[in-house]
Amino acid sequence: MDGLKVDPLLMNDLCKIGDDIAEKMIKSPLAAKVVGNQLRKCPQKSFWTETLKKDILSSTREVLLWSYQHFDVQLQRCFLFCSIFPKGTWFADGNQLVEYWLALDFIRSSNSNRNVDNIGIEYFNVMVANSIFELVDGKYYMHDLFRDLAENLSSGDCLRITNFQEEIPSTILYAYIEVDNKNLKKKLLSICKLKNLRALILAMELNIIEDLNEVLPVVFTKFKNLRVLQIWTFLSLKDLLSVVGDLRNLRYLTYLNIKSSLIEELPDSMSKLYHLQFLILPSSIKSLPPKLSNLTKLRSIAKYDKSYNLVHSLPPVPYLGKLTSLQCLSEFHVRKEKGYELWQLGSLREIDGSLRIVNLNNVRQKDEATGARLFEKSKLKGLELAWAESSENDLDLEVIEALQPPADLENLSIEGYGGLRYPSWLLEGSFLKNITYLKFDNCSALADLPQNFHQLSPNLTELRVSTCPCLIFVCENELQLNGNEGTMREYSWVYDGMHNELELKNVFHHEVQSFKQMDPEQNCGENLKIIERAAEDGVPEFPTDVWSAWWQCHQQRINFIFRFKIKTNQLILPSKLYVLFLSFCSVSDGALSVCLRGMATLKELHLEGIMTITTLPCVEVLKDLQSLRVLMIKNCWCLRSLGGLHALSKLEKFILDTCWNLKMKSDHSELPLTLQSFIIDKCEVSQALFLDNLQSLEHIEIKNSKSLMDLSFGHLSSLKLLYLINCRGLHHIQSLLPPSYIDALSLVQLPNLDVKSVLKTWKGCRRLYISSSAILNELQLPENFDAIQTLIIESCDEDTISFEKSDHLRSIKTLAFLICELKHLSSTLSNFSNLENIQFTKCSKISKLPELPKLIQQIIIKDCPELKEKCQPNGSEWHKIQHIPRRFIE
Repeated sequence: MDGLKVDPLLMNDLCKIGDDIAEKMIKSPLAAKVVGNQLRKCPQKSFWTETLKKDILSSTREVLLWSYQHFDVQLQRCFLFCSIFPKGTWFADGNQLVEYWLALDFIRSSNSNRNVDNIGIEYFNVMVANSIFELVDGKYYMHDLFRDLAENLSSGDCLRITNFQEEIPSTILYAYIEVDNKNLKKKLLSICKLKNLRALILAMELNIIEDLNEVLPVVFTKFKNLRVLQIWTFLSLKDLLSVVGDLRNLRYLTYLNIKSSLIEELPDSMSKLYHLQFLILPSSIKSLPPKLSNLTKLRSIAKYDKSYNLVHSLPPVPYLGKLTSLQCLSEFHVRKEKGYELWQLGSLREIDGSLRIVNLNNVRQKDEATGARLFEKSKLKGLELAWAESSENDLDLEVIEALQPPADLENLSIEGYGGLRYPSWLLEGSFLKNITYLKFDNCSALADLPQNFHQLSPNLTELRVSTCPCLIFVCENELQLNGNEGTMREYSWVYDGMHNELELKNVFHHEVQSFKQMDPEQNCGENLKIIERAAEDGVPEFPTDVWSAWWQCHQQRINFIFRFKIKTNQLILPSKLYVLFLSFCSVSDGALSVCLRGMATLKELHLEGIMTITTLPCVEVLKDLQSLRVLMIKNCWCLRSLGGLHALSKLEKFILDTCWNLKMKSDHSELPLTLQSFIIDKCEVSQALFLDNLQSLEHIEIKNSKSLMDLSFGHLSSLKLLYLINCRGLHHIQSLLPPSYIDALSLVQLPNLDVKSVLKTWKGCRRLYISSSAILNELQLPENFDAIQTLIIESCDEDTISFEKSDHLRSIKTLAFLICELKHLSSTLSNFSNLENIQFTKCSKISKLPELPKLIQQIIIKDCPELKEKCQPNGSEWHKIQHIPRRFIE
């Protein structure tokens, strides 16, 4: 009844009737939600009284059916269609379901003010409100009882086919079909009789494409009414899709989804599917047909990564201006070639959601940008404007002035912009007042945030400033000082495999840009060349000259900031900010304190590559951050003190990565007692680290520490995840806990650790990472690890590893080998009687598989060239894996 606005007398009557309804109902939370939702939608005494009189209230199924009967006809169709998906199928949001419904013409609108897309979203929201779909861990799942109801009601139209032994009704309109390699041709040909089929979702766990290419075209010729086609398979489908495009009877296809495939190039024949409205592509796609713009009914071109998240990087397509119905276009490429001009966007007035425009440096003149008419695209909520690095300042400003977004834009990113000033529209309060997300990345000439930025952006909740070397924030009392004086800590401990070469190259690349901007007298000439080489070629094993060169350049930067900077530039931000990300720009200790003072709503703070801070703010400043939950500090090489960190009374996650000049104290006095997750990587810690009293800790990760020798946990009963990686000096782990359960334990590259005591403490580990046969031998003793389900051998530098004594590891269901130097494995893994999954990733020296258990369901082989070749159908190892249902070899 909360929030229901009705007359007080009526409310009193409704409350009494509601109590009576609750008494008649069975104790089913789902039924209560469904009935309650229907009652809230119709707060009329007559309807509530009628509901009370119904006999359905004692049966959950009858309640669900009663709810379904209150849906309009269109919504009922949409609901019934959802029954074809297997239990456990999830959706990130309602958009994919709405696309199915629209492609099948389930939704129509007689009201010009209500478009079908919005109606579809409304239908999905109704289903969520009625608990048909439930949100679990950020994903929507259909409730099993509603699924059962939908299956019963749609049995003549919808069918999920997994058992080909049963008769398949020829009346089926919508089918979800699961097939594997066994009797593939026979299974697929058996669906040819479904001549009225309108939607076909094929889920195929296959590794051989030849049979598929032979039989599916035959099957497709039988379908003259097909509107929706989705193929789930980890294969390249280029040859098959070439046939699909040439089949005249598939010309009315409106929805094509191949996001799980490995296809790289879409065949030209796809440009003949003139009725296609929705095209969903995989992350592997590299090129699209040049005549794709002939598909004038196309509403959406989307690309998904391997985790099925929407990504931006679409291949370019010429003459996109023809696609006037296009609503979803994640990325537009500007080129200097005909057909790729920026003005092609001008006719795409229905663009919805987010749009990324790249290579704006290819715009020749302002008029081309004006022709894009972004301000007319009222449905656009997110916009990313991206230039390449080699841009011209004056033209950049003219172009961005002409690219004024619509007034209701919520998210704005500007990347690679070379102009000295902001566009006038960005400085208008009427525009910035709606912005909730703002990002400046690699804007090399910007020297300040917009004037009165904190006042113009009252609704801004997330700000990201990255790689803007001219953005220098310093307080007046810090000028004429050298805020970074003092000797850097000796770096020699870092060289022994404690640095990530790719990461260092990236940092040096950013540093080169910064040094060039802040060395007006060219004092860093030779040193800068050394750093530039390090950015291009990587850092050698003992890079004394590189570190010396970096330090000299850094001193010049400090001199420029604190001795030669003429004016102060304080970092004052909107008060409602939730997330702040500062990366590779210059912020002094004082400016950071000014920035964070009074930020009571800030939930996440990320500082990366800020070489000008030496300490975090004091207690008086940090105690104001009453909402801060996440703090990440990475590559801040001059940071020497954590300041008043312990005053962060709500901090839950703290990540400290590659801050070489900082030494953690041995006790926990620097850390807030509220911490749940503590991650420290490539930082110097004391020889002994005591985390005894941090009773909320659930996740501890200590990586790449040469100094740590002793680690103490005391009574950390909440601990669920413990990752210790490449701590070569670690000898002892002390815990006062009795033998207990832990979700995951990583003991990787710990050559001096007393393993026995660790295994006895956490013998109930469910997921274990190890790197040596010594630990494996301990595992294979009968008294150790009776609950382990996943075993990962990671970064093992031995030649051989044996599982001959693995009788006591029968609980293991998943076995993986990651980034190993292994050459030989045991001849058999038959002792792993419950093993379901096995994986080999970046194990280039393994050339032969062991004999695998008969019940294994999945094998993954990735970045193992020799093993990949031998596991092909004509290879020497094929006979060992051909019985496995799911084989993924990349």
